[in-house]
This record gives sequence, C-alpha cells and structure tokens, in this order.
Amino acid sequence: MTALVWFRRDLRVGDHPALRAALERHDRVVPLFCFDERLREPWRMPAELQRGVGCVMGEHYPEPIVDHAEARRAALDRYRVG
Repeated sequence: MTALVWFRRDLRVGDHPALRAALERHDRVVPLFCFDERLREPWRMPAELQRGVGCVMGEHYPEPIVDHAEARRAALDRYRVG
C-alpha cells in the first residue's frame, strides 16, 4: 500500500512523526509539499494568518535578522562606479 505524507511548512524529515509512521507501515511513501508563497516571507503575514498556518514569528520561525531589500541595495551600491 502507498502512503501520502503532507509536508505543511517545510521539508524537515528528521522530526516528522507522520513520515516515520508511513515509512514503518507502508511499502511506498509519496511526499507532498504545496509551496505557499506566504511562507517564503512569513514576517509579511498578518499575525492572525501566522497563527492560522502555525508559523508565528519569534515562536516557530526566527524574527528577520536583516532587511533583504535594503541589504541588496547596499551591496549593489558598493559595486557601482562613479
């Protein structure tokens, strides 16, 4: 029999109880990950949505260390001539 394992927020395999159970009980395991654009930058999600998807900043996911847009601009500015 084949099992379907849903990876909700990430692709961690070392601490995924459903994956472990599927591997122990089934001949085949099909992983499923539906990428949610909001999870790419969870700090931009409203707090209510963070709680709804189980990805709360500072609790399940670290607060951003750097503003990526600003860091990119600064890096590009360093390479500009003139």
